[in-house]
Amino acid sequence: EMAAGGQVVTIEGLNDGDRLHALQEAWIEHGVPQCGYCQSGQIMSAAHLLANNPAPSREEIVAAMTGNLCRCGTYSRIIAAVESVAGAESSGSSQGREA
Repeated sequence: EMAAGGQVVTIEGLNDGDRLHALQEAWIEHGVPQCGYCQSGQIMSAAHLLANNPAPSREEIVAAMTGNLCRCGTYSRIIAAVESVAGAESSGSSQGREA
């Protein structure tokens, strides 16, 4: 019911054609494991945060990511990846690589 009439975007919908989304690129650059257990949810939470707050503080990033459990325990890399995209977007340079 809550999604009725709304737009649902999955991780597959984040990239722009042949280019990875800036968050997907940051995950690679920061060595966040690609285990598949939680990463889609982590990236989607980060994308939602940045869509609503392009320049979040570290505390806002941590709060937005709360509730996403990572069994690899790479929270510091995830936070660093989100911070790097937030910094790049606020400076106007958020290009991704080809998928």
